[in-house]
Amino acid sequence: MDAAYRSAYTQIYFTIPSINSIGEATVDSYFTSYISESVPDQTAIKIVALTYSNNKYYISTQDYFVNCSTQVPIQLTFQEIAESDIETTLQSINI
Repeated sequence: MDAAYRSAYTQIYFTIPSINSIGEATVDSYFTSYISESVPDQTAIKIVALTYSNNKYYISTQDYFVNCSTQVPIQLTFQEIAESDIETTLQSINI
């Protein structure tokens, strides 16, 4: 990829398969492979994940460095978030 593309402001949205646990979660290898194929190698990205379980919302933010040769697993840690705070929180995150 050329340098102009790599430095451009870009938002990429992925749908992560449902995670049935709250707390620590590892995004499976299919997803990390998908990122490696979709995002230029050696690119820093921010992952923001929002999930809903037991009538509560949970959010996780994670900085991730795309390295196509290693495909390091993505570790997500979810924290409870009030529904009324979701929009404000997402707007404050630079994605």
